[in-house]
Amino acid sequence: MKLEFSQQQKAEFLLFLGIAFLFMYPIIHADFYFRDDFQRALLGYAGWEGHGRPLASIVQIIISASTPKGLLDVAPLTQILSCFSLAFMAFLFNEHFKPIKGQNFWFVSVLLMLNPFYLECFSYRFDAFGMALSLLFVVFAFCKPITNWYGSRASILWLIGSLSLYQTSINLFIALTAIEVVILSDSNNLKEQLNLIFTRVKQFSIAFVLYFFTIGQILTLSSANSRKGLLALDSNLFHNLLDNISQYYEFSSYVFTNTNLFYFTILMLFCCFHYIPRFRNLTPEQKKFSLFAIAIALIIYLVSIAGPFLILQNPVVNPRTIPSIYVLPSLLIALSICSGKKFSTVWLLPIIISIAISYQFGSAMKSQRDFEKQIVTMVHYDLLKENLTEDPLFVLGSFPRAPHSEIAARSQPLVSFLSKPLIRWQAESFFSGQGISNTEFHWSFQFAKIEDELNSTVCESGKLDSVADNPLYAIYKGEEKVFVLLSTNRETYCSGI
Repeated sequence: MKLEFSQQQKAEFLLFLGIAFLFMYPIIHADFYFRDDFQRALLGYAGWEGHGRPLASIVQIIISASTPKGLLDVAPLTQILSCFSLAFMAFLFNEHFKPIKGQNFWFVSVLLMLNPFYLECFSYRFDAFGMALSLLFVVFAFCKPITNWYGSRASILWLIGSLSLYQTSINLFIALTAIEVVILSDSNNLKEQLNLIFTRVKQFSIAFVLYFFTIGQILTLSSANSRKGLLALDSNLFHNLLDNISQYYEFSSYVFTNTNLFYFTILMLFCCFHYIPRFRNLTPEQKKFSLFAIAIALIIYLVSIAGPFLILQNPVVNPRTIPSIYVLPSLLIALSICSGKKFSTVWLLPIIISIAISYQFGSAMKSQRDFEKQIVTMVHYDLLKENLTEDPLFVLGSFPRAPHSEIAARSQPLVSFLSKPLIRWQAESFFSGQGISNTEFHWSFQFAKIEDELNSTVCESGKLDSVADNPLYAIYKGEEKVFVLLSTNRETYCSGI
């Protein structure tokens, strides 16, 4: 695809960029640390190559002008650069199909970057740009001209690059193929469509296999590989597959709340009504081909939600690992465009939903972090008052949810999941970052080795003295150990073990 940056193209790119900033602004404004950001900011490590993502480490080291063992936090630069990646991704995809479907294709393209499931990706201060770049690489691969039976060498290299930044982004390639099938559904050439689909399958498969047997096997640590083993070919295979499917589709449903589902229903009905008049004017053969193309596109879309990761023993199923779910409104709008519809106000509905969720999430996240910071300040005051800043401090439980984030959490499952209060290991890093330097940190696998011992110490009567006890936290002092129980006290905590 040759790009000649005319004034119109520059204006279109700036429009995409402006919308990307509008979408990303709540995360930038809230300015929060997210999950393992806390520990990474404290220790300054990269280490993504251990998870099969060497380019992610290289990219972050370069843009932060850091070293692999002294990675610096340069957010919100990472999120700002992510806006440019998203805008360029949408621009490329629009340029690829605009000669076929005209200016209306803009609405399909803009929804590629306004995906509420991306919010988790871009909340990571250190990971955001690498994840955005991986999505851009997928679109680069997709938009390259098909010159061989396997697409082209360039496409495969771009896909391997995407996998080396963030593996699950490659599922977007499958979803883009679904859009392509819908857009070309009026060609009435079954052989051409099947050849195109098979070429996309070959591009995807070759890139995935090459990555898996090189970077994926050589660099990935055994601890990361342990959750990437394939499902065993035994009597439990079917049950395990169904369990994986249910996990993916449970997370996929997070965006379909009652209000959002009402909007999506309106969009679906209108898009179908747009397509019906065109469908009636088709010949019987054309009708068969059109229905076949739409059915195939729907199947490809459903496959894209989990992709090849469906057959893993322990797939990581989170919003950030389902990049294709919000392609559904793009498919519906593509159907309208194929019917000859030039513009419909209902096409704005999925844009409104996505931007609204972003702002709900940003507000909820800022409230949650502010609330947690207030609690840590109170804990720190109690520790200083009782001179408990030398003995090792262990954190148990998790923070309560902030009152100001409750309503968003109740109404939007996606916001509720993304703005969850900090749990034990995250709270430990947060305590350390707020100046409580005697806090002990343990990853989950490390904590599992000492959990029974700590629980025994906490729950055996007479071993601990109560320092503070309120609805937000409790502090106990033992022999050379201090325990902070978040959102609970000893009696409630021990009764739940």
